[in-house]
Amino acid sequence: MLRTLSSGGRADIILGHAPRGTTAEAVAIKMFRHGADPASVEREIAALGGGPSGCLPRLIDVGTVADGRVVVVMERLGGGTVGSFLVRRSNQLRPGEAVTLIAPVVVALAAVHAMGFAHATLSPGTVTLNEDGRPVLTGLGGLRDLAPFGPRGTGPGATTNSRLDQIRADYARLTVFMRAVFDQLDRTTSAARQSEFLAAWFEGATAAVPFHPCLDELERRLFEWAPAVPLMRDRDGHVAREVPGRVVLPGVENLAEARPTGDGMPDADSGSAHRSAPVRRLAEWLAILHLPDDIASTVVGGLDVSPLASVITGARNRIMAKRRALTVAGCVATATTVLALTLLQPTGPQGEQGMPDSRPPTAGAQPVSAAPSDAPDSASAAAIAGDDPVAAIPHLLAARFACLTAARADCLAGSDQAGSPVLAADLHRVQNLKEGGSLIPQADYARHTPVLIERTGNSALVTLEPGADAGYNKPASLLVIKGEAGWRLREIFEAVETSNSPN
Repeated sequence: MLRTLSSGGRADIILGHAPRGTTAEAVAIKMFRHGADPASVEREIAALGGGPSGCLPRLIDVGTVADGRVVVVMERLGGGTVGSFLVRRSNQLRPGEAVTLIAPVVVALAAVHAMGFAHATLSPGTVTLNEDGRPVLTGLGGLRDLAPFGPRGTGPGATTNSRLDQIRADYARLTVFMRAVFDQLDRTTSAARQSEFLAAWFEGATAAVPFHPCLDELERRLFEWAPAVPLMRDRDGHVAREVPGRVVLPGVENLAEARPTGDGMPDADSGSAHRSAPVRRLAEWLAILHLPDDIASTVVGGLDVSPLASVITGARNRIMAKRRALTVAGCVATATTVLALTLLQPTGPQGEQGMPDSRPPTAGAQPVSAAPSDAPDSASAAAIAGDDPVAAIPHLLAARFACLTAARADCLAGSDQAGSPVLAADLHRVQNLKEGGSLIPQADYARHTPVLIERTGNSALVTLEPGADAGYNKPASLLVIKGEAGWRLREIFEAVETSNSPN
């Protein structure tokens, strides 16, 4: 046991080293706490031992320690969560990579259901990549027993939710996971637009009555949408590759054994016999702490070639030799910056210092009487943060319409969901108005009546029915999503006017 990887309310996960003959393997040791729910521990072990290969973490061993705590040894997943991966690949994800991220989770969730469990914590934070870039369903503390088949609330051991209710809830969580992945696609491509139809289809299938499990159909449609491709692990386009789980070395000489040389970096393996004692001790500690091999070899190799004292001395000598040139360059840069700030004027309708735009008003633009307030009143805030989507929608529509009328992009976050199609369209409208275009006519739906059509978890489909005297007498439908900040608009579907002509 080397060091603690993470800690939670149920268990600590510790990095371990499992010798296998002449080789060694890095493992994750999950040590459950005394207060952990025994039924939860049993469900997790049953899932690890009964799941198909590759869908869940590979189970290596199960045991107990002297004080009676249960210990599970399983494969180490060193690629980080899908959530952190999506942050690094923001708006740069390829369709094939999205399939690579989603399809294994679909298969894993189907396997969990087949074993009689529901996964109550499925999210981008509970799907972890292994070193090869393969998604693995984790967060197994969120497993729950599926209710028996039959109507809700009947039979021994009946729960408040039926079996289909639990599966629907898992499907809703999978929909949120899919949309989180799809939101990182390049929104200007046709594949990204098609992904909206794919997510909407699955969302509709989740809410359908009667309900039919359709994870196999979702997997088929995913591969029809795009062929899977390996994940790019960073913005430079490097493909996911197998990374050694641990620097396992009998001596310091092998520290960079798994790292290719010839890339311009010093090879930590060269001249190791002539290293100083401090450098050798540092290399041993890096191996014990299980740091990535490229970091360890770079640090040790760099100190071996140029010890710390000589590095500091050399840097100080180079800076002192160029002190006059650096001083002149700094003065020139400062003078240029001051001159630019003095002469250049703000280019937007309102600069950072609050200077008004001196351009004449553009024909067709609507006059703005007052900018919308950034802080909604207490009634609006309570409705938006509440549980009723119908009560929140009038306030969301009013806030959105005020932001569009005032050409304020910064306040749209209070009404539009981040990364949603409606936010992208509204930002385009605001930018068009700021660049001198006319205000694109928008319905405020002030006199429309919201009616709930279907709600699944934290997503709801609502129709807007116009009144008899509504100035904008066209029905529409809304898709709203509830997050940590409350309800937000995700998409607006306006009714398409059809012609009465026989042609």
